[in-house]
Amino acid sequence: MVLAAGLGTRMRPYNGQVPKPLVKVGGKALIDYALDRLAEQGVESAIVNVHHLADQIERHPAGGRTSSSPMSAVNCSAPRVAW
Repeated sequence: MVLAAGLGTRMRPYNGQVPKPLVKVGGKALIDYALDRLAEQGVESAIVNVHHLADQIERHPAGGRTSSSPMSAVNCSAPRVAW
């Protein structure tokens, strides 16, 4: 599981309306570095929890990833049940 639900407040001066996991470093989105590392270790699919600007991460294609591991997004802003 990849944690990608933060607000990215420290990145705001640099990225505007792009969620932190999609900020490009070296021409590649930050999340792609993490997903590539997982694939290198044999992980065949990854679940990414999302919240802030979740739609952009959910639509993110393989992009700069060197692997073809599928990514499933879990939106943390869904209503929660009180126990």
